[in-house]
Amino acid sequence: MIGREVSHYTILDRLGGGGMGVVYKAEDTRLGRVVALKFLNTELLSNESVRKRFLHEARAASSIDHPNVCHVYEVGEADGRYFMAMSYCEGRSLRDVVSDGPVAPREAFSIAFGIAQGLWAAHRRGIVHRDIKPGNVILTDDGFVRIVDFGLALLIGDSRVTTSGVTVGTVAYMSPEQTSDSTVSANTDIWSLGVTLYELLTGHLPFHGEVNAALVYSIVHEPHIPLPDTVPPPCARIVDRCLEKDPAKRYQTMEELLEDMVGAAQELGWESSVASATIAPILRERRRKVLTRRFAAIAATLIVLAGGAFAWKQFHVHSPYTTKIRLAVVPFENLVGQQNDAVVDGFSDHTSRIARWVGRGHKSMWTAVYSVVADAQLASPKQATGAFGANYVITGDVQRVGAGPRVRLKLLDAVHGRILRQASLAFDIDSTAAVMDSLPIVLGNWFGVDMRSIPRGMPWHARAPAAVRPYLEGLSYYRHSSNPAARDLTLRTLRTSTDYDSTFALANCARSYAELLQYNRDSDRAHLTIALQSGRRARTASPLLTDARVVLGNVFRAMQLPDSAEACYRSAIEVDGTSFPARERLADLCASQSRFEEAEQSYRDAVAARSDYWVARRFLGAFYYDQHKLDKATTEWQTALALAPDDIQSMTNLGAVYYEQGNWAGAQRILLRAFQVRPDCNSCNNVATSLYLDGKFKAAASYFELALSPEYCDSTDGTVIGNLASTLYWVDGSRPRALELYRRAINLAEKALASTPESPRLVARLVNYYAMSGDSVRAREMIARAEPFLQKDSEVMYYVGSACEKLGNRPLAMRHLANAVRHGYQLSLIKSDPTLHDLVRDDRFLKMISIVDAADGAKAVSNSP
Repeated sequence: MIGREVSHYTILDRLGGGGMGVVYKAEDTRLGRVVALKFLNTELLSNESVRKRFLHEARAASSIDHPNVCHVYEVGEADGRYFMAMSYCEGRSLRDVVSDGPVAPREAFSIAFGIAQGLWAAHRRGIVHRDIKPGNVILTDDGFVRIVDFGLALLIGDSRVTTSGVTVGTVAYMSPEQTSDSTVSANTDIWSLGVTLYELLTGHLPFHGEVNAALVYSIVHEPHIPLPDTVPPPCARIVDRCLEKDPAKRYQTMEELLEDMVGAAQELGWESSVASATIAPILRERRRKVLTRRFAAIAATLIVLAGGAFAWKQFHVHSPYTTKIRLAVVPFENLVGQQNDAVVDGFSDHTSRIARWVGRGHKSMWTAVYSVVADAQLASPKQATGAFGANYVITGDVQRVGAGPRVRLKLLDAVHGRILRQASLAFDIDSTAAVMDSLPIVLGNWFGVDMRSIPRGMPWHARAPAAVRPYLEGLSYYRHSSNPAARDLTLRTLRTSTDYDSTFALANCARSYAELLQYNRDSDRAHLTIALQSGRRARTASPLLTDARVVLGNVFRAMQLPDSAEACYRSAIEVDGTSFPARERLADLCASQSRFEEAEQSYRDAVAARSDYWVARRFLGAFYYDQHKLDKATTEWQTALALAPDDIQSMTNLGAVYYEQGNWAGAQRILLRAFQVRPDCNSCNNVATSLYLDGKFKAAASYFELALSPEYCDSTDGTVIGNLASTLYWVDGSRPRALELYRRAINLAEKALASTPESPRLVARLVNYYAMSGDSVRAREMIARAEPFLQKDSEVMYYVGSACEKLGNRPLAMRHLANAVRHGYQLSLIKSDPTLHDLVRDDRFLKMISIVDAADGAKAVSNSP
């Protein structure tokens, strides 16, 4: 196989093999990266169940995006052989580590902690590994623990792949229930992790048996060999509980195990062993789940009535939620061809809008905005509970059935994933608009709302069937309007829809938003005129459509007519007092006119209208933050997280508060939690930055390195490369690499600056890179280039000030830094800069800062030397 081309991979070397397949090192010729390719053994190709299990491995592993789990890029087939492309992990197998003898307790504990984090990420997606053992764990050269081989993974509650009567796993690490083919749950992985930790601590297994039958008997019936006295009691306690034969006596969840590990680390003074680990968010998640179970088991009883409605009953009087129906519509699956992606996505959005309309006829119901739900990219509907506080989810698909396509809708209990109601509607949108009129009736029946009681002027009704498809496509393109091509398609499709039917209220409303967005980008007042016309047509066609009144208010604001805008917002509130967009827009208008008391009241009215709608809390918190009322902002954002514990924006907002307060430990806790919920480029960088600001440079470097991996950011991202360089600069023995990374960052930034020469951010970065890399000539040239920005951009002031200190001109450095503070740059960030440690203790700087603090409204400090 060595040297052979398979698909777009070139085989480089054989890495190893097992019962299911052989693994090779290979080069991805398309993306120029090294990967690991796993092939299903040839002799097993005829075994359909094994082939399914191999595909199941890919599906299970690819759904987990976490630094402690080997990432799966794709699964394919070449020359009749199935293969899976995975990230290639440079390092040692934990099996090799164990073969060298016992591992020091602190190191063993740290390794087990990394495994536990990866399993936590798998379990929260409903995946049990079922074969945790040292051979399936890699210790990478960059310091990460990575779990590999999800070939034996089992979706909890799904036994379709494993044949009855066949035990799956490696016997020495199997739980008692696994050896007897009993029901396997997540805590079977906890048992296997306990065996692995035991072996790390002792160099041998906790149960003995010369043959498998004897070993199984020992696992099921005999106590494990006691740990030696050299193992600290807190560690021994954790291992003993992991190896409880009765699953009910074991840790029930990975969060519970991790919380105990946290306590053990604190008791033993090992906190630094997990300083860079994502320990805090998991711990917070565990505590949140305990509180959730205690105060709000979101469930309600659903009883189908004769008319198709539900009777809703709250079980928990201490629930943080007051609304009985908290709904999220997740993106529908498109099974009718890629050419219909936009129309199916748009129909998902439209369904969410209709659910909001239906909710106006219900005493206790709200629906999360579809764009927020779609952008969250939930792995399963169950995650809507944590992400949005939803207790019900609508999902579905569009597929061809008989003569034409149909949309199948499902109402799920978000907590348990049970299907509560279903419906199937014809989806021939190119020839009929019937689905638009039947959808509200279906949702009304589901939630006990008589849609016949709604006055005339239904916004979803389209007289011309040809107007429906471009309207739905326009909704989808609008959601991606940060892309110029999508913006053009948004305008084109929505114009087509309203040209077909000028009375189609929802299409006119959507077009008004799209035209206004385009005006805000290019200042062409023709778009403003069309936005006004479209908004008015929508309001005329459907007087109760509050979104039409809100967009008209937005148009009037753009036309510098604030009184008319305010009248539109207030009329929208009169039509629907629960409309959050109307109250939020009114509050924003008042704040822009320095009517802060009225703005606060409008936000508070929005909260009062829906006290458990987390978005209202988030916006109120942002208002307080802008007013420098950090305590109130923190309270609102914490409340938002109590309602929607996985809300990334609220976590990031709290991180900003902690930044401003210089509370790096608090920032790390909340940002690590955000990283666990949504591990991506932004959250990874946020964690790294919080560690850097806390002086934990080695840990910060690990996360910046992770950010540059293909799973997260672009490996050629100049900003991340520069951040990594600035971090390694302060790590012992890493300065040569830091200087090399600075050179890479400089080359990328210079190329970018050539195309956007007026970018203050690029100039500021280059000032920093040249100064830190020791090129004083180019640093001074770039400082001169930054001069036009030094009167208004606090970030440029900061970077220039830091560079001046590095270049030995402290008086000028102090002036620039004091001016940065005067213009809003956070003093806590300046104090955390290791380059400025001596400067911030200089009496002259302290005096200068005190003058800045006292000079409220005074002229900014001069930039001249």
